[in-house]
Amino acid sequence: QPMFVDRKAKKVRKVIPNEAWRAMNFSDEDFHKAEKVNSPTQLYKQAGNSICRNVMVAIIGMMLEGKENVYKNIG
Repeated sequence: QPMFVDRKAKKVRKVIPNEAWRAMNFSDEDFHKAEKVNSPTQLYKQAGNSICRNVMVAIIGMMLEGKENVYKNIG
């Protein structure tokens, strides 16, 4: 499971499922829909198997000539 490090308190804490989904750019509404039918373990797996939209656009942009910087226009 993903973890965050709090350097000031010198503690490590686990990321909760909705934080993992937010990190992957999913809306809270999408998370709550998935939460109704999935276990926390399954929610972690789903977030881990996803790809951020900006990353996907950047990868595709690198494959298309003249579109290398298309990801910069994503809002």
